[in-house]
Amino acid sequence: MVPHKLLFEKLRRKKIFDEDEVEFLEQIYARLKIRIGKQLIRPNRGVAQGSIISPALFNIFIEDLSSDLQSHAGINLDDLLFYADDLLTLCASKEQLRKAIRVIKKWSLDNGMLLNTKKSGIVVFANRLCQTIPWMEAQRETNLQGKRVEWVPAQERFEDIPICSKYKYLGTWLNNKLTTLPQISHIKKKTGHILMRLCPCLQQASADGRRDMWVSMIKPLFGALFPILEGDKTKMALNQVLVLWKSSFKSMMLIPRRTRSQMVDWMIGKELVDLCVEYKESSLAKWIARKTFKSDIISYHNSVMNPLQGVPNLWCEILKKQVSQCKLCLVKGIKTKVTSSDHLYLSHGIGIPSAMKIFRGIIEPILEGERSFGPRNLRKRIVKRLTPILELILNLYKVYNL
Repeated sequence: MVPHKLLFEKLRRKKIFDEDEVEFLEQIYARLKIRIGKQLIRPNRGVAQGSIISPALFNIFIEDLSSDLQSHAGINLDDLLFYADDLLTLCASKEQLRKAIRVIKKWSLDNGMLLNTKKSGIVVFANRLCQTIPWMEAQRETNLQGKRVEWVPAQERFEDIPICSKYKYLGTWLNNKLTTLPQISHIKKKTGHILMRLCPCLQQASADGRRDMWVSMIKPLFGALFPILEGDKTKMALNQVLVLWKSSFKSMMLIPRRTRSQMVDWMIGKELVDLCVEYKESSLAKWIARKTFKSDIISYHNSVMNPLQGVPNLWCEILKKQVSQCKLCLVKGIKTKVTSSDHLYLSHGIGIPSAMKIFRGIIEPILEGERSFGPRNLRKRIVKRLTPILELILNLYKVYNL
């Protein structure tokens, strides 16, 4: 909703660009046309979505809002988090909050824009041990884990802005006490939807492909949990996140939930706790660089070599076999035994290597050996060498009717 006339007035007034550059941009926007059927529209509002320069133009346009909030509402610049049109303002009191809302509303009207109150929200943050929260009332609920307190708004609005028990900001659910539960629920729901959509593709994908899909589609969802997890350092919160982290990977890999956690950590390549530490250090470095106007930011993220590069889905089938019920014991009426390598050797005298021995003794040496020959056709070479070995191991289960 940025008015073009006001945008170019600000660009000229702030002298960020030369006059000929401003005129060039102005003429581009003056020639924009949108065709809907037989109708032709010449928009005079909004920056072009998808353009590289559009986020910068919007930031320049909205920059004076932060100055107004600092001067008229007394809010420190460190407490203003702007990401395009998603604004987060940290206020220390009700009076400061009232001033901030009025400043934002006035600035919006003065700049030809409207504040969408329906999409806005107020969340009251409180200490974990607080028994009372302003504008909120406690409701006790009983679930599978026992009784818990659910905080709900005691009043609907403040200065026409809804008061919320939780709010989603840039993909992160924030509640009154900044706990991990809302974000964990969101990740579970999102992960289930992604898995349902990808199910036909996962059946045909290699182990390498399944891991890549988890890394690109599900792993980023946990990034929003890291800052909350830093505040919620309880063992219960960490355990809940770890369980979800590993179970989502197992679901994407189509391997049983009984697969050992150590094996899952090896296949992912990096543990969740290490990622949290790296995220904390990197975020702190970026925050300091932002406040000191430095562009050179130290990267704390170490690249992880893909431990399943080129590995076929036969590997996932072996993992399934290693935790499935032992058919030889079922014949005898024993239902509690699985076809692990130790059980097969000790109970039936069958020698099949364990998943860990296959991974450490066969898969990893082949990957290291093929990588040393260079990246050319690397995955094809790995598949060519691994496939007959993994097929041989799977055939052993068929030979012994397992």
